[in-house]
Order: sequence, then structure tokens, then C-alpha cells
Amino acid sequence: MYDELKKLCSRRNLLLILCVLAANFLVLLILAVNGMYGNQYEPSGYRRLFSEVEGKNSIGKAVYLKEMGEKQADQMTIADFETQRMSMELAKDAEKIAYYEKYLHELESDIRRKYEISIFADTGTFEK
Repeated sequence: MYDELKKLCSRRNLLLILCVLAANFLVLLILAVNGMYGNQYEPSGYRRLFSEVEGKNSIGKAVYLKEMGEKQADQMTIADFETQRMSMELAKDAEKIAYYEKYLHELESDIRRKYEISIFADTGTFEK
């Protein structure tokens, strides 16, 4: 076992390992600087948007955020692109939250409808 560790720790292998680690670090650094390592929005943008939708119900928030994102698309500058993208992502999330109860009711009625026409609707020996 000692011989295997000695082979692994040779100068050539250590240099190769260090080069691979440096390349990984460089790639992660480039991704972090360019913002490709997840969407990174400024906290002030979130605070501004949440103060604008404060006091509205969930459906009102979803509608407001969607309209805001569409309105910004008409008169966009490069600085506004991140804010517009953030508001569109928040609008999608708000729509999912606002219409979740409706989704659950539709799902429940669909299950009931399918159960009524299925073979399990009767209380026969097969179901037991």
C-alpha cells in the first residue's frame, strides 16, 4: 500500500492534480463573476418590488408583476434588463402561488370524475 501512495504522490501526479484544481477554481471564478452561477439580483431591487406590491392579495401581486414586466419591455435600457428579468421571474412564482388552490380543486374534481367511471366505482368483490 505504501508503494501505491508513493506512486500517487510523485511530482508529475501532484503537478497534474494541482493543475486540475486550478482549472476548476478558474472556471468557478469566471462563472461567479459573469453571474452564470445562479441569478444574483440586488437586494434593493427585491425591496423595491415588495414595497410596491405590499397590501395586495396574491392574485393582485401576480397581475401587477406581470404587467410591470411587460411594461418595462417597451422602454428597456441595459440597466433595466436585470430588473425586468427579476420581475418576470417573480410574476411566474406569484402566479403559481395565487392559482394553487384553483389547481387543487381542478385536480380533485378530475380525480372524482375518473373515479366515477372507473372499475373501482362499484362496491363489488373486486374492490374488496
